[in-house]
Amino acid sequence: MAMMSPTPFAPFGAETVYRVVSRVETAWLALRNAPLARITSRSLNTLSNRELEDVGLSRADIHKLSRRMLRRS
Repeated sequence: MAMMSPTPFAPFGAETVYRVVSRVETAWLALRNAPLARITSRSLNTLSNRELEDVGLSRADIHKLSRRMLRRS
């Protein structure tokens, strides 16, 4: 029978610090990627429906694509 060691607990407040740092990082990435997402969204909005269809997108996909760009690292 294998002996299992108990999982150590994180120090008090470590989870809170992790969540705060994670939120700050997410906000920083969104601010950093916002100009590129805005430029991409504007460029795609200038295309006709036929041109969007040629690249495999629809008008509804443009907003989703720009939101996804804000979350990427």
